[in-house]
Amino acid sequence: QIKKAMEETFGHAEKSAVFGEVPREVVLDGTRGYFISPNLSDEAHAIFPLSSMNPKKLDFDPKNYVYGGLYYYTIGAALVKGKIAGLISLSRDISHYFFNPRETANMYAVVRGLNVVLAFFAALLIYFIVFKLTGNRLTALSGLLFFILTPLLFMQTHLCKPHILSMFYLT
Repeated sequence: QIKKAMEETFGHAEKSAVFGEVPREVVLDGTRGYFISPNLSDEAHAIFPLSSMNPKKLDFDPKNYVYGGLYYYTIGAALVKGKIAGLISLSRDISHYFFNPRETANMYAVVRGLNVVLAFFAALLIYFIVFKLTGNRLTALSGLLFFILTPLLFMQTHLCKPHILSMFYLT
């Protein structure tokens, strides 16, 4: 039923005053992000480049360098672990995600979970660094609490962006 509705809606070329007739593939490509991306479209930059890699053929080039290889490979490993754990299913067929939007949401949840884990380890690193510098557990705990209660950290752990990974390595 969904497939039929999509075919009726997008199964024909669109007319445009500027471009003339726009082929069906272009119309579908333009609407894809609306259906299978989160509200913050920048988050799609986290996962979409992984689809152009093919590890079986030793092709690890994301063909998109917005966030850098370290981030793409890290979230790729997290997604593979999520698949092994049974949290997500990975498919090279994009129509799978059109008809199973919960799968797309779960992929973003796995990447956001990775951000939470990295933030936790960064907080531990901050605790140990402050403790080593001051020798005072209360000061170290204060530094840890100040860090984890920062609104920016809270916001960034809820997004699929490379900032938490970068912060972890910079700590």
